[in-house]
Amino acid sequence: MLKCRKKWPWRGTRVKVPKPIKVSSLTKFAVTSPYLFTLTHFKCKLRMVQVLARMNIQLTQRMMHVTHQMSVRR
Repeated sequence: MLKCRKKWPWRGTRVKVPKPIKVSSLTKFAVTSPYLFTLTHFKCKLRMVQVLARMNIQLTQRMMHVTHQMSVRR
């Protein structure tokens, strides 16, 4: 989190994504979501969103695996 603060000296401004840059669905989600992303934390939060999504996928897979094992044991 501190690294981002050093990288972006302009703090507290709203994020405006330039159109020529092709934005992935995750960044689009981050930009269009109701939360205001400041430029300082934009990349950090993006990384957080990606990590959370990955964790979520892993969790769902694990749950599926466990439920499958339970049904097999029965």
